[in-house]
Amino acid sequence: MADLSPRKRAERVAREERLAQALRENLHRRKEQARAQAERTVKPNSAGNGLSDAPLSSKTNRHGGTTAD
Repeated sequence: MADLSPRKRAERVAREERLAQALRENLHRRKEQARAQAERTVKPNSAGNGLSDAPLSSKTNRHGGTTAD
């Protein structure tokens, strides 16, 4: 690598610091996402039992869905 002027050296150091910070933030974000994913796979959700949170109604529309009472 050729000798850099003080200005170019400072620009390169600043760029490397920005990249390092971005990498750290990305790592933290990915770890959060992995924890959230692991938590979702451990906890069973209510949709897994075949029931929905939709309100019950005795009226159905022609497409088989329920209508609001």
